[in-house]
Amino acid sequence: IVKLRYEMNVSEDNILVTTGSTQCMDLLGRVFIDEGDIVLVETPSYIDGMNTFAFYGGHIQNIPSNGDGMDLVALEQYLSSHDKVKAIYVIPDFQNPTGRYWSVEKRKAFMNLVSQYDLIVLEDNPYGEINYSDEIRPSLASMDTKRQVVYMGSFSKTFSPGLRVGYVIGHKTIVDQLELTKESVDLHSTALNHAIIEQYMVNYSYDDHVSYMCNVYKKRLDTLCDTLARELPEFRFIKPLGGFFLWVTIPDNIHCYDLFHACIKEKVSFVPGLPFYSTKDNTNHIRLNFTGISEDNIVEAVTRMKRAYESLL
Repeated sequence: IVKLRYEMNVSEDNILVTTGSTQCMDLLGRVFIDEGDIVLVETPSYIDGMNTFAFYGGHIQNIPSNGDGMDLVALEQYLSSHDKVKAIYVIPDFQNPTGRYWSVEKRKAFMNLVSQYDLIVLEDNPYGEINYSDEIRPSLASMDTKRQVVYMGSFSKTFSPGLRVGYVIGHKTIVDQLELTKESVDLHSTALNHAIIEQYMVNYSYDDHVSYMCNVYKKRLDTLCDTLARELPEFRFIKPLGGFFLWVTIPDNIHCYDLFHACIKEKVSFVPGLPFYSTKDNTNHIRLNFTGISEDNIVEAVTRMKRAYESLL
């Protein structure tokens, strides 16, 4: 998959299969993060990624982001003035929570910049195959000339979240250390779950399955965006080209948690945006997941959200 889609040169020695991609982050935190190390993340960024690295003593520092990823001017300014940056954690493909998708130019410029520093790039890509366009962009790992990128992938978003099968790809010395660390965690991931995925790929077309699911999800995304635009024009968003989430900006006079509690009363829910920021001072964003419910239920959910919003006015 990664060879064909993301232009990576991978051998068996470069791969460690894990119990979901969350274990990838946990193992990387155990191996690389020491108390006081700085871990740079996009603004906003994935909650559990930040929590995992903070658990091992990392100091999470947000770098401003724009429409196609991390602001490289701000990143360069930070790197040039701080000497304890150990790692940069990024999701270049349909990021959680924003759905951002880094341009090829941004990826090349990013890798050119970070190659000048002694740090690890943690590239997380659980959503890359959930693509609603015809364009597939190369991974950061494929542009790595210093063996500083560690790539994380998962079958949770494309095949089955319950099987908990992920993988980490990196230089052999890194993978060997992660493997030793994993032995102290669970010895090895469940072989039965690996066999289920293997047999599916042997007997059926994994690519056809992913393509089918992308078509299903795109229809749900279209329905959500159309219904929001019609029923809640005060809410602003940029329609993503892939992934699971729609990142929505709500009016400044509404706190995301106030809207959350009002929606609970209407029996509809979302994830407030505040936890996706390490500074916890951004209160007017929410994350909507459109993949798990039908188009009819999406329309009903937005209708209920509209009632909740109007109750706060």
